[in-house]
Order: sequence, then structure tokens, then C-alpha cells
Amino acid sequence: MNNLILSEKLSKTIYENEEVRSDQGLIDEILDFANNSERSEKFLKALKEHFKFKHHVGILQTLNFRIQVLPKIWKDDNSDKSKAILNLIKLLFYAFTDPSSSIPEIVISPETNKLDIFELLIRFYATTLEDQLSMGVYRKYNRVQEESRYLRGKLNLMKQLRRIDQSKFNIDTFRFSGDNDLNRFFAYATECLLRWTKDPKNAEILSSIQLHLDSEDIPTSKPKGIINFNRLNERFQIPYTYAKLLLDSMIPLPGGNDRSMMMIFDMNEVFEAFFAKFVTRNKESIFNGMGISESDIKIQRQEKNFIYGTNGTTDLALRYTRPDVRVVISNTNSTLVFDTKYKILNSLEITVRDDHEPDEISVISSGDLYQMFTYSEIYKSNGTILVFPGKETKLSDPYRFTKGGRFLRVCMINMDLSHDDWEDKLRDQFREEFKKIMDNS
Repeated sequence: MNNLILSEKLSKTIYENEEVRSDQGLIDEILDFANNSERSEKFLKALKEHFKFKHHVGILQTLNFRIQVLPKIWKDDNSDKSKAILNLIKLLFYAFTDPSSSIPEIVISPETNKLDIFELLIRFYATTLEDQLSMGVYRKYNRVQEESRYLRGKLNLMKQLRRIDQSKFNIDTFRFSGDNDLNRFFAYATECLLRWTKDPKNAEILSSIQLHLDSEDIPTSKPKGIINFNRLNERFQIPYTYAKLLLDSMIPLPGGNDRSMMMIFDMNEVFEAFFAKFVTRNKESIFNGMGISESDIKIQRQEKNFIYGTNGTTDLALRYTRPDVRVVISNTNSTLVFDTKYKILNSLEITVRDDHEPDEISVISSGDLYQMFTYSEIYKSNGTILVFPGKETKLSDPYRFTKGGRFLRVCMINMDLSHDDWEDKLRDQFREEFKKIMDNS
């Protein structure tokens, strides 16, 4: 086990797009990492004098340093990094779990206030799993085929008739055992996280968990397959989700150095998954009072629609479009297309020229406008909505691609998840904004 405890000097918290120039030793290690990692170009810009992370957050552990990268949307709360970390953990949990799942109660105590997001996720995993293991390890009945001198269980008649030695029975039995896929996953996750944690308390709890699991055969690679939860093992679903978040995003760095790794999340994907789950999970409440039942609402995520060209008499698929969320309302024959953009907006205003003719939506790029116009044509949508993160939830006035034509709206979604009732408030606000959308459809 690696017992290195990183000092505050060797740990650094930054935000997306924030240039770091202060520590040349850190810059040199980041530059060395960038030069030796093909993946780094996607999320890291590293030069001789500075570096910055591009729309990715998480942890980068080099040989001597650990860098924590937080979302730019909470950079204004720089005095309270723990709030930004808490928001990010809630955002990840919400975005990447089943639509019916709620975020568990997450509290940062004075003891955990200085932990980075990686150590905090390990702490939540370890404490929630330890709580459940204190009530007993999950066990299930496993079917076992064996030979025995005693007839117990069910006799396997076909195998028994083929036996020459009839002094033993071929039997099928069921044993109530802790050897199952879920416990093997926890054994692997615990072993892996124990190797990477730098926090003594986390190491202590993880070591205690190993004693509970008492697994002799810990998998050498992450177990594959889906764990099916039921009433017998659903109490383990929260620690399982924490472990999945950690393991799915952890990437050991090249070179065989066991002190280097990264846990990286693409915020474009996180924000898209967050919004898609929010709409799916709250569709009945959002459309409540508009004469639209839940059965009339069909939500499609990232549905491909191809753009074709012609080669003689053959149609060829040249490119495809894939909007983030498409809502089809059958009883009104309406289609709305949503596309998420992880960008910071300061305004939802449209600029107006001196002759009082509209010029452009100043905060939206031309590429985004062309994209939404294409969606409106291909999907024959009543309206398109660009969704951005923000400090508050609000909706622009409708813009029209042509006079009287299909509309475009810009929507900002409040991303402060620090309060327990954030989803209720966001749903209520979004319901009011959605009424405006439907009135202009």
C-alpha cells in the first residue's frame, strides 16, 4: 500500500480554463505527463510556462503532485471550495445513475472538509459500505454441483446412471454464500482504492472492509457485467454507485508508476447526462397542468438522423445529427429539440441595430445557431431550445429563424445543488418556463 500523504504544498486546486504559472516544478511534471500521454490533448493544454485544463474536471496525480480540477461554473465561489466539490459529487451521482435514483444525503463534515474530490468519494464509498456490512455481508443461494457420499439436495439422475462407482452421489445443492458478483466487485474496488488513497482514515476504513469481505480470490481486473439489485441487496446500491463513479473514471498513467493516475470527467458529457436525466425523471411534473399525460410524452436521447447524398441512384449517408434530447408529445403532435452547451452565459439578450432590426443573438455562436436551425428542419420541430448552465434558471424570449417560423429559445439552468430541495425548485421553475415554451409552439 502506498502510504504517501500529500501535503498542502503538493496539492493544488484549480478550475477549468484557469492558467497555472506559479510553480515551475508542477508545470514541469504536467508537461512531462502531457508529452507522454496521447490522451492529454483532449483535456490539457501544457506549455513550458503554464498549463490549463479544458472542459474536464477531476484529479490528476503525477509523481509528486495531485491537482484537483473543479468546474468553472462554480469559480465565483472560490472562497468555498468544499461547496464546489459537494456540488460536483451530487452532479456526477445524479447524471450517471438510473433515472429513478435519487441523490443520497451527502454531508461534508469538518473532518472531511480538506479532502479533495477523489478522497471524498472514497470516504463516501467506504463509510456507506461499512455501515451496510455492519448489518451483515450480502449472501445469496448459489447452485453447486458436487459428488458426495450422502444424498442431500437433488440427485442428478442422468450423471448418476452414467457413474461406474455408485458409492458416491452426483447431487445439486444450494448454498447460502457470500461468494457472489456484488461482493467480488466490492473486494476489487476496495483493494484498488486502498492502493490509491493518500488519506489515513480512508485507508483504515478500507482495511476494515477487507476483513468483512474476507475474499480469497480478488479479481485482478474490474469485474464485468451488470449487478442486478433487488430487495435483498438494494441496501448496497449507494456504495456500489460511488465505487462505479471512481473505477469508471480512473485511468492509471503510462510507465508503470504506481503513484500516477487520473480521474477525469468531461463536463460536456456530465451536463448533457444531467439534463437528460432531469427531463426524464420529472417529465410528468413538468407537463402537469398542460393537458398532457405522461403516456403522451416520449423522450429520446441522442437519436441519430442521417443526412444523405446521392451517388447515381443510391442514397449515401454522409453525416448524421444527434440532438441531446428530443421530446415528442403525441396528443399535440409536437416535437421539441433540446441541445446542451456547457458554456458560461452572462446574458440572454438579443442585440438590435440602430435601425431596430435584430442583428444576432450576441451570446450564442454562429455554429450553435446553424446547428439548431438544422435540427428544426430535420426533425420538423415546433421549437428548439439551447440549454446552458447558470446561476439561476431563466428562459429567453423566443427567437424565430424566419418570421412566424419555428422558434429558438435559450435556457439557463441553475446548477447549485448544495441544498436538499434543489431538484424540487428546479422542477417548479422549469415547469413555469415550459409553459412559455408551449404557448409559443
